[in-house]
Amino acid sequence: MNIKKWITHDFPVVEETATVGECLRKMRQYQTNECVVKDSEGHLKGVVNREDLIDLEMDSPISDRISLPEFFIHENDSITHALLLFLEHQEPYLPVVDEELRVVGAVSLHDFLEALVEALAMDVPGIRFSVTLEDRPGELKKLVDALSSGKINILSILTARELDGKKEVVVKVDTEDEKLLRDLLRMVGIEVESMEKEEGF
Repeated sequence: MNIKKWITHDFPVVEETATVGECLRKMRQYQTNECVVKDSEGHLKGVVNREDLIDLEMDSPISDRISLPEFFIHENDSITHALLLFLEHQEPYLPVVDEELRVVGAVSLHDFLEALVEALAMDVPGIRFSVTLEDRPGELKKLVDALSSGKINILSILTARELDGKKEVVVKVDTEDEKLLRDLLRMVGIEVESMEKEEGF
């Protein structure tokens, strides 16, 4: 998934000519301790943190308190790459730039949650179920082939390794027929561990 879909244009950003007061008001507006800073042409100059401004007068310029940005992403980066940077960054917003390092927006924790909702197909009706498979090639294919034989479409699939050489697989499908699902999987030797209908929204 490309980050471009999740970019927001409503985030704390000021120009490098801003004063301390302007910057603090922007932080207060977005309930954050950091502002993205750009120049008059929109290029990313860095970030300013609240703690860097506490010893300055309100009408002082922020220009000499701008820190070089350690974390930013390009608009064509993947959502997974952005999420890793976001976890390292640990701020509410992550700047997004184009090829010329112009600020085109930002991504926030809320944006990542929306991406997760879509990736897990939480917004559409269906059934989510989990199974445990051997952690070896071909095991997942058995599950997919079983669903395909019943003409059941997969909406999302997530795997996680367990400690005993197995992996948990959580699948969302576009059917409401629980019995059909269990029967199809049982035919290939897969027992369903949990199953829940989801209405979507």
